[in-house]
Amino acid sequence: MNGPTNAKLEAPTPEVCVHILDVGQGDAIVIVFPKTGRALIVDAYDGDRVLELLERESVRELVAFLTHSDNDHVAGLDRVLRNFQGKLLAVFWNLDKLGKGRYHRQYLELTARATRDHQAWSGEFSTNLNYDWRLPTLSPNSVALEVLHPSHDDISALAGSSTNDASGVLRLVCSLGDGQQQTVLLAGDLEITGMSRIFERCADKLHADVLKYPHHGAWPTRQRASRKLPHLPLRTTEEFLSRVDPRVVVISVGRANSKGHVSPRLFEALARLSAGSGRLHRVLCTQITETCLASPVGGQGVHCAHDIELRMGRQIEGGLEVLPPPAQHELRIEKVTSWASAGCREIRGH
Repeated sequence: MNGPTNAKLEAPTPEVCVHILDVGQGDAIVIVFPKTGRALIVDAYDGDRVLELLERESVRELVAFLTHSDNDHVAGLDRVLRNFQGKLLAVFWNLDKLGKGRYHRQYLELTARATRDHQAWSGEFSTNLNYDWRLPTLSPNSVALEVLHPSHDDISALAGSSTNDASGVLRLVCSLGDGQQQTVLLAGDLEITGMSRIFERCADKLHADVLKYPHHGAWPTRQRASRKLPHLPLRTTEEFLSRVDPRVVVISVGRANSKGHVSPRLFEALARLSAGSGRLHRVLCTQITETCLASPVGGQGVHCAHDIELRMGRQIEGGLEVLPPPAQHELRIEKVTSWASAGCREIRGH
């Protein structure tokens, strides 16, 4: 008879891990392909956090997508590019302001220097990228990337009026075999005009299992950018959420934000969506905000879900694992507020 064993069971290796880092009021997303040593970053507000993850995951090759030029999405990119020890393969940027503003000029100088110094492939972040044969080579065969927004025409129409509505939107599809797949929609800082443009162009591609909700949990109502597209039928946030119909919603948000994010209207809309479609069962915010606080908290314990990881692949049960798990997430909520005050409390199956 064989004796007891102390062998440690290894966790199944996913095809792709999407890390949505807790960086406060900003975005820093790192998409890691564990079997290849390659990663894609989608924005980098906190360069140190991104570098820590790249080192921990033994990333040797890097691709950067910059959804738009706002500081809370690109402030840490220079630090990443100066200190990353591997090979920079490509940098894609969004010409959302066409040279207007201090941050945008710095951002263009940075991308120009990065591609010069690293001899990386570079290009404008628009739907035109989908027609470049090199794009599929950036990810494994089981993972497909697609740019849903902006088109070249969108950039021309919105330049100078709205960096958010011109914000890049990436769709990631992980094939699980037998026609099954998991889809993640990374929606940048998209607002009403951008949402409406995607509806008009490719509404069928909005459906996703996971939605990284745009603009840190804002509830977009202003339609300033729509003046440049006067004939565009404007959609609503509710229509956008219904079309995506996600199973999981992730919100990257900072406790100390002056914008009132996360909007209570968003939590209300998500509760209605959960009750209606029955698909939505988890909502995770990186940090707790005023929306959910039963009483004020100090500088400590501001994290809610904290860093969020989406693990996808054939070896993952159900094809998708979301970390932290629900029980751990609820414990973190209870540390900083009452469960009854949490905006996500009405989401079925949370």
